[in-house]
Amino acid sequence: MWPPFSVRPSPEHSRPSARSLFSLYSEAWAWMALLILGVGALLRQPAMMALGAFLGTVGVVAWAWNGVILRGVEYRRTLSETRAFVGETVTLTLALTNRKWIPVAWLRLEDSFPEAMKPTGVALSPASQPGRATLTRVTALGPFETVRWSFTLPCHQRGYYFFGPAFLVAGDVFGLFERHGTVSEQTRLIVYPRVEPLEALGFPTKDPFGLRRAPRSLFEDPTRPAGVRPYHPEDPLRRVHWKATARTQALHVRVWEPTETHQVALFLNTATFARYWEGINPEQLERAISVAASIAMHVWEAGHPVGLIANASVPRSDQPVHVPAGRRPDHMRRILEALAAVTGFATTPIERLLAQEAPRLPWGCTLILVTAVVTQPVVTTLLRLQQAGRRVVLVSLDEQWQPDEALRSRIEVYTLEGARGEAAFSVSRG
Repeated sequence: MWPPFSVRPSPEHSRPSARSLFSLYSEAWAWMALLILGVGALLRQPAMMALGAFLGTVGVVAWAWNGVILRGVEYRRTLSETRAFVGETVTLTLALTNRKWIPVAWLRLEDSFPEAMKPTGVALSPASQPGRATLTRVTALGPFETVRWSFTLPCHQRGYYFFGPAFLVAGDVFGLFERHGTVSEQTRLIVYPRVEPLEALGFPTKDPFGLRRAPRSLFEDPTRPAGVRPYHPEDPLRRVHWKATARTQALHVRVWEPTETHQVALFLNTATFARYWEGINPEQLERAISVAASIAMHVWEAGHPVGLIANASVPRSDQPVHVPAGRRPDHMRRILEALAAVTGFATTPIERLLAQEAPRLPWGCTLILVTAVVTQPVVTTLLRLQQAGRRVVLVSLDEQWQPDEALRSRIEVYTLEGARGEAAFSVSRG
């Protein structure tokens, strides 16, 4: 159950309604009532005196009503899901509750929505901030009454979306005063990028990125035990298998299955032009992010540690996108959230990021680069990493670039080509 948001009244914004006959002066009703009452008493006109007294009473009642109109009013903004994938729909429910005996004669709700998250069949008005729109609803609330509205939000584009803040305006039944309130709390919706099976993208059915048994026992995976063997003088003590030692009365050490890599580091190039400051190709960026998400999901579901590094920053922060490799149950959620937050602004060239991060990764780690544009500096950096003993995989979405045979003979290359916006690609592998 989502907690309700408290409405904070803004007394300094209380003012006569523009619809009121007395809107030109903040206390015109009081002066008018006193004037009519005074003139009626001076002229000894009972009807005029009664009118002045009536206006004065109405004004006092309206003023007192306005003072408590937003007290006990709660606002609730509920999403059926706080995380969704592209192509799914989410239900948004807005609820206003009046938790007092005094009714709310009229109330206008103005909630701030992301412009990219327009509800189905509902018109939004423009907002002062770019990329935002305003949803407006007008209602009345009786004592302890709740009014709800439900909307369907289609998730067409990945990203972080924030709903709110909301502004409320309420007034008395006579229309003399208004009371303004603010609900500053925001509700977040994360839309993950599209994730597809690698076969649907055109990759071979056999796992192209998983761990492989090595021809030589250069590296061992501590997550894949293979048995025990007698202790050798060069073995470190941390490898001693104490249970087997106690059972056999002789020192034994653990043996793990040899692997060619311990984990996968997925690099994403968010630049879509050779010079990243030239602009952004949104379609190519989304394709690259979707391919990266699909590869990460495939590796994680195969039970291998996978991490994500991108040359972009997290929204509302200057921190880079960097998710260390892991296999925890919530690890894939962290990667998808990071990919959902990726923007098209590249903070550094991808070849520089590769050169900086590669020395910090385990020696047996496989480096997979997903990029929408391939340049000579990128190829040179990958070749240097391969020459240094790294296993490097290049996944290219650059339709204007084709690898030569010399490059194919040294590193693993996948070129994804196809109609724009479609998920069918042909793959060439070195």
